[in-house]
Amino acid sequence: MPPELQVKLLRALQERAFERVGGHELIRMDVRVLAATHRDLEAMMKSGRFREDLFYRLNVVTLSLPALRERRGDTPLLVEHFLSKYAESLGERAIAPDALDRLVGYEWPGNVRELENVIQRAMVMASGGVILPSTCPSARSRPRRV
Repeated sequence: MPPELQVKLLRALQERAFERVGGHELIRMDVRVLAATHRDLEAMMKSGRFREDLFYRLNVVTLSLPALRERRGDTPLLVEHFLSKYAESLGERAIAPDALDRLVGYEWPGNVRELENVIQRAMVMASGGVILPSTCPSARSRPRRV
């Protein structure tokens, strides 16, 4: 976030009001902010790339969620969730146990978003209504860079 935008966000949060671009009317707001990042904001703050006052304004409650590769037990639950989520549009699918094992063993550099994409693709490619290991990345496969 550019420094000038950080200033504007801080001001809006502190004053609970803002003006529209090109406007002159002060608009009051009652909001709660949920901010998420994969960046180290404390290091950015120390290097001067993130405002300290904005950091402390936003940092009321901190939740740290490890990467999917660090919580492999969540993978089967997420797979079931995505199978249910896309069942109406793509059709009911089951996942073969060895395909699920392959998903659990994968490193997931793209985290949960990558898993969701893989499940969608596997559902489309599944013949006979069952997702097979051939449609899943393996621990040895590397993500393609585009």
